[in-house]
Amino acid sequence: MNLWFLARNGDQPFYVTTGDVKIAGLSAATVSPQMGSYNALSLAPGASIRLPGASHWYPLRNFQTNLGWVGASTADYDSLDISFVLPSTQEIAARSSFTFNRTPVPVFVPYKPDGMNVYDLVIDAPVTNTQSVTLGVMQNITHDKFYALATGRGVEIGPGPNPRVKQSDTTEVTYLERYGQETYLKYNHGYSPILQDAETLWKSYRVGSAHEIPDDLGELDFIFSAHMVEHLPNPLGHFRLWHSRLSEKGRVLGIVPAIKGCFDFMFNEPTTLSEWVSLLDSDLSRPQPWQYDKYVNRYKRTREDMVAEDIRPHFSFFTEENLADFLKWCCDNLGYSGFSIRTGINNVSIEFSLNK
Repeated sequence: MNLWFLARNGDQPFYVTTGDVKIAGLSAATVSPQMGSYNALSLAPGASIRLPGASHWYPLRNFQTNLGWVGASTADYDSLDISFVLPSTQEIAARSSFTFNRTPVPVFVPYKPDGMNVYDLVIDAPVTNTQSVTLGVMQNITHDKFYALATGRGVEIGPGPNPRVKQSDTTEVTYLERYGQETYLKYNHGYSPILQDAETLWKSYRVGSAHEIPDDLGELDFIFSAHMVEHLPNPLGHFRLWHSRLSEKGRVLGIVPAIKGCFDFMFNEPTTLSEWVSLLDSDLSRPQPWQYDKYVNRYKRTREDMVAEDIRPHFSFFTEENLADFLKWCCDNLGYSGFSIRTGINNVSIEFSLNK
């Protein structure tokens, strides 16, 4: 469960603070060279974070207590209290307390009392603390070495205006977008500006999609995507198609969101392998109407409206475990030979490489 993600986005009513709570960090030198650095939250004495209804978020709804958090303080014996609170009465149903110094220690949430009542999760820095307490909630990873695996001739699917794979002496990449140049030049992710050299960059773009890779590109040494596979209505069907487009030593390289590291943890469960397999022979280009059912209440839209407008929310929800199941199934049934996975604790992204 990624508190830093909620804090960055200011996601009320899911994230409510009292007092001085700031986005911070824990360096690799502070945590350990092996664990690396963390994105963190700093709570001043008397500060509090309340997560309404968090007992029903993944993975707390599955009675997990170890969320991968670590805590530290610049003062010895400062502390942090974590409680499940019944919102109707403000009764504390369970609490765990931690005392810190400069060396980060693991922080666990208390064991949830039951699976029926909906509890708020409350994180308190006691007013008696002398310094701010730092709660590390997301381990950082960088993707540069992963991007460097994309060598030879290949495609990046759906990069928007900010492709991850760059042209180089060892990499010839074609970027595929569903729409033409006019739409592309207006495109903005919302968190990054449209590139100033969009006209120049577009020369490396083609109109295409995950299921419509232009035939004239021939055999590909890599098929790369970042935060795209989760939007596919039939991911195994696409991986079967991609296998036929890869060269003898080609690979599928991808980054998918981890359910525990992004907003998916509030509303969804990890997708099962049987769900993916059941969709194998379904349409590659259009979701099945029932795949929108989980979004009807959230978006206040009918499934028919979402089908008609071709809305593409997340249809798959990943953990390291179910992604490994997915990729092993690809090796056992679709002709791939091996795979690897890499992520960080509560990180929003999971990298994978799947070899032909």
